[in-house]
Amino acid sequence: MPAQFKKVRGKLGLLERVTKDVPMDVIIEIFGHLDPGDLLHLARTSRDLRDILMSKSSEGIWRAARRNVEGLPPLPSDLNEPQYAHLLFEPYCHICRYPGRCDNVLWNFRMRACKKCVLATYVVSSPMRDASIDLFSGHHYGHFGNREIMERFKTEYEALQTEEDRKAWIVRKECERKMVREHGRLCEQWLKGRLGNRADELSAIRSERKESILIRLGEIGWREEAEKILSGPSSRDNFSKHKLVKQSKKLTAHGWNSIKHELVKLLSGHKRERTAKERSRLLSGSSRFDRLHKVFSELRLESDLREPFPSLGDVLAYDAFEGVIQDMFQDENGLSEILLRSKLLILLPKMIEEWRPAKIQELVDIMQISRPAATADDLYLATTMFECTGCYSPTTLYYPQMFHHECCINKESLADLPLYYERPWSSRRIVFSDARSKMAKTIVKACSLDPTITKFPDMFSVNALFECLSCQWNPQGASKGSRLFMRWPLPVCNIKLTIVVC
Repeated sequence: MPAQFKKVRGKLGLLERVTKDVPMDVIIEIFGHLDPGDLLHLARTSRDLRDILMSKSSEGIWRAARRNVEGLPPLPSDLNEPQYAHLLFEPYCHICRYPGRCDNVLWNFRMRACKKCVLATYVVSSPMRDASIDLFSGHHYGHFGNREIMERFKTEYEALQTEEDRKAWIVRKECERKMVREHGRLCEQWLKGRLGNRADELSAIRSERKESILIRLGEIGWREEAEKILSGPSSRDNFSKHKLVKQSKKLTAHGWNSIKHELVKLLSGHKRERTAKERSRLLSGSSRFDRLHKVFSELRLESDLREPFPSLGDVLAYDAFEGVIQDMFQDENGLSEILLRSKLLILLPKMIEEWRPAKIQELVDIMQISRPAATADDLYLATTMFECTGCYSPTTLYYPQMFHHECCINKESLADLPLYYERPWSSRRIVFSDARSKMAKTIVKACSLDPTITKFPDMFSVNALFECLSCQWNPQGASKGSRLFMRWPLPVCNIKLTIVVC
C-alpha cells in the first residue's frame, strides 16, 4: 500500500480511487466474487460505493454474491438484497446493537435478538403461533409475539368491510406466514451448518497453533515437558487449556515472542512440581521420606520465617538435591538424621539464595498489575495486601504470610506417601487486593502515619485500638449495644466495616 494512503480514510482512501479510476464492468466483476456480507460492508465505506451497491441496477451483483455462499436459501419475497444480507451476516443484536456476537436469529421476525432483548421487547402469547423462538439449547420456552406485527395485522383486519374480505385476508396471511416459517427453517439449517463449519475451522486453527508452539518450544528445549503434560489426563492438561495456546489465531514470529516467556514459566513450574513428586515417590518406599520430612521441618522451625522460606516440594525439585537422593540410596539404611541434616545445611543456603529473589519477583509482578511502579520494597509496606483466591472465602495475606499459606504449597495426600506431600510454592492463587490495600491506607493515615513508608510491623508498635461502627455485636451475656474493638491487622480483613481509631 502506498505510504500516502496508510493513515487515510474517506475521500482520499484507496476505495474512493476504485470508484473513480476503475471501469464499472471491472468493478462489477470484482464484486461478483464477494459474498453479500462483504458487499454490505463495502457499501458503508464511501458514498460512491453505497450509491453503486444500493441502486436497483446492482441486483445482479447481489445475486452473484449470494451464489458464492454454499447452501444459502433464495431471497425471500419480503426482503430486498441488502436487508437479507444484513439478517444473514451481521452477527450482533439488531435491537440493542451490542457488538458481541449474537447467533440467535428470529427468522419469522427477520432479525437477530439476544435473550435479554427478546424477553424485554416481545410479548409472550400462547395463542399466537407466528414465532416459536428457540432460545436455549433447542428447548422451546413458549411463543413470543411481535407487538408491531400484531398492531399492523389488527389495523389491516379492522379496515376490511366485508366478512369475505376478512376471510380472504386471513387465508392470505396464513399462506404468507407459512412461507416465512418454511424459509426460516431453511435459513436455520444453513446457519447451523455454517456455524458448524466455522467451529471446525477454528478447531483446526487451534490445533495448528498448538503444534507450531510445540515446534518452537522444541527449539528452546521445552517441548518434552509440554508433551509430558499432554500425555497425562485431559483434566490436568493446563497446557492445551492455556489462554495463549487455545486461541484460534495462527502463530506468527511476533506472537511467539510475546507468549514465549509466559509459556516457559508455565512449563518450568510444571517441571518443578513433577520432579518434586517423582522424587517423593522414589523416597516413599522406606523410612527415607519420613526422615527427610522430619529433618527439614526441624530446620524450618529453626530458621527466620520473617522472610520467604521454601517448602519441602521446592527442595525436592531443586536440581542439586539429586546428589542427596543418590547418597540416601547408596547407604543401605539411608542417611542418618545427622548426615542428612548436615547435607541440607549446605544445600539450603545456596538454594534459598536463588529461590527467594525469583519468588519475590513473582509477587512484585502480581502487584504491578495494579501498581505499575511497585518494587520489592513495597512488599513490606502496611498498605500492601494480597488475597488468596483458592480459599473458600477470600483470605487476606500480607508479606511474607503467603509463603506459609497452605493454598500456595497445596498439600496433597498421595496414595504411596505416608505423609502429606508439599508441592513447590506457587503464586497462581495470589492476587493483589486493591480494596484491602486502600482500607489499610485509610487506617494508617488515621494513625497519623505516612502510608508510603509505614511498614507492616510498625502498626504493631503503634498498637492502636480500632472500633467498628457498622457492627452490632451482641454476644451471649453481653449487655445490649455492646461495642466491637479490634487491633491491627483485623480491621483490614473486612472491607465493609466502618472503622474509627480510638
